[in-house]
Amino acid sequence: MNTNLGAIELTESAISDTDFELIREVAQSFVAKELTTKIARQAEAGDWAAANGIWTAIAELGWVGLMSPDGFGADGLPVVAMIAEELATAAFPMPFGETAAFVVPILARFGRGSFNNLVESVIAGSQLVAIAMPANGLPASRDECALASLSENLSRSPWIAEHLDRASAVVIPVQTDQGIGIALVRKPAAGWGGNHNPDLANNTYVTIDWASVSQGETTLIDQGELTWTALDSAFDTLRTVFAAQVVGLSRAALDLAVSYAKEREAFGKPIGSLQAVQQRLAEAYMENVAARLLVSSAALSPSPASVAMASIQACESGRKCTFTAQQIWAGMGYTLETDVQLFFRRARARQLLLGSPWQQREIVWEKAARQKWAI
Repeated sequence: MNTNLGAIELTESAISDTDFELIREVAQSFVAKELTTKIARQAEAGDWAAANGIWTAIAELGWVGLMSPDGFGADGLPVVAMIAEELATAAFPMPFGETAAFVVPILARFGRGSFNNLVESVIAGSQLVAIAMPANGLPASRDECALASLSENLSRSPWIAEHLDRASAVVIPVQTDQGIGIALVRKPAAGWGGNHNPDLANNTYVTIDWASVSQGETTLIDQGELTWTALDSAFDTLRTVFAAQVVGLSRAALDLAVSYAKEREAFGKPIGSLQAVQQRLAEAYMENVAARLLVSSAALSPSPASVAMASIQACESGRKCTFTAQQIWAGMGYTLETDVQLFFRRARARQLLLGSPWQQREIVWEKAARQKWAI
């Protein structure tokens, strides 16, 4: 394997703790040097030039292909989650997690080599492949997948895809006569169609226009052999990365709160010296550290229960850290002039993709009940 991670050359199939920390240092250095929230703000305003430039640089570092067969495969998830967390601290708007943790592995694993050129282009950063999903989040069962005859989805609930207008193809989980499949649809000659449907983070989510999408060249991937269990496991991998992004966004919001608490004065002294403020910040910090630990554990072994626990705690961290930051910043924390609202909105948008906390708790409970834990 030849994975370029800056100055690091890795040749083992698994990643040692030492190499992992070296990669973390590279990622943190890259974010500190190359990324600012200005890039996210420009993207929200419709100018993606800077974000596309950073995406090319990330591809050149080899990060997009970490979970490819020529990379670390499934063993690359802890690194992908860590990098996603670091990129999130600058609210980076491009789909690193979705591409590295889902698109590349799913096409490489189930495409049987027929999409090698496309996968290589995605890893090189020259093409984007979007992921379609129901508007309320990733499918939770086979019945929530799209119909394989794409035009027949016109009367069903709406589906969305992020970055669809910049994508050369889209992957869609579908129901088939044999069970489950993935439809890879190339961009139709007339374009994707659909209406822009910005989420809380003002990313370019597009509502799927099934009539237009069905005109694209469509290939069904591994129908009859791809099981719902395998697809759901791939979704759990993606949820792990989403949770890591929430941890990074939360961490950045908390850092803003701590810095402001040291600077803002009330009654002649910094508000950070007040016990009530210190307590709120300490509680938010503990929630964030707990979320980071659970996400790291889930990335090492992404079982349904570990991913559910990581998702629950990531959501709690997102709520606590971003809300605390807004309170510390007072009224200014709710204005577009500050970055606090930027991290608040993006954390909320990612939390929605993790699914309902009650659904996640049911998964944890089933695991606890099976093991007869003492509750």
